[in-house]
Amino acid sequence: MNNTIFHITAQLLKEKLEFITVKPNQILIVGSDYGGSKNILKNLYSAEIIEIDVNEKRQQEPVRKVSWLDKISRKNKSFQSFQLVNFKEFNFYQDKIQYDFIVSNLYLSRMAQYKEQLFDAWQNLLKPNGMLFFSFLGLDSFQEIYQLFNQPLKNNIPSYHMDMHDVGDDLISTGFIEPVISMDKMTMSYKKRASLINDLTHLGVLPMMLSWLNISYQEFDNTLQKIEQTEKNFNVSYEFIFAHAIYQDRNHSPSAKEQEIKFYQK
Repeated sequence: MNNTIFHITAQLLKEKLEFITVKPNQILIVGSDYGGSKNILKNLYSAEIIEIDVNEKRQQEPVRKVSWLDKISRKNKSFQSFQLVNFKEFNFYQDKIQYDFIVSNLYLSRMAQYKEQLFDAWQNLLKPNGMLFFSFLGLDSFQEIYQLFNQPLKNNIPSYHMDMHDVGDDLISTGFIEPVISMDKMTMSYKKRASLINDLTHLGVLPMMLSWLNISYQEFDNTLQKIEQTEKNFNVSYEFIFAHAIYQDRNHSPSAKEQEIKFYQK
């Protein structure tokens, strides 16, 4: 299944990966982006590619004795698979396979409430000097939607929005070094409300957005329907933040005071 937003961000990610000279042997994709990352990685590298996603409906279920990492710790370079896992099973990373690269496309926004666990999992799943690449939604996304319901972003900000400076600080405090963060802004023009709802749904932000706006899905759909009937297109802004960093053991990493986060604005 192709999804426009994930396809666009995967292509933007590809532009950044092309500047990296390291050639990985094993790559882990964390969080489904409907094949976007997998396709560009297959074109860039001859490497073992593993994909995992989290079944959020199973978060309250007991953790099984056999972890998902037991299932993906194969060494065959041609092996590619997709695993659906319980987020609690991220605790089973000790003494398991570690990866040269981790790629996570817009997954951080969907799993914002588990940000600390996700960062912890990323660092433990990377080899020393392994590289992390990920993207997330910045604060300037969806402004046109919020204006429809007279709800500007002020102090109360939905969890799926993240400030790039805060994420940079999180990288350093977690044990990553040389973080580099860049921003790409774009405007999507929607002719049909179903296309917008589809993008918001697959990004994983629609339920959180409705809760933050304090409206029902029906109210949301009705408002978009009126726009669909009176206007040719409805424009929605997206701010995509891309970050990459290197993981080193805490005992060998420079201190936070020694670290400098590099921000690039396109």
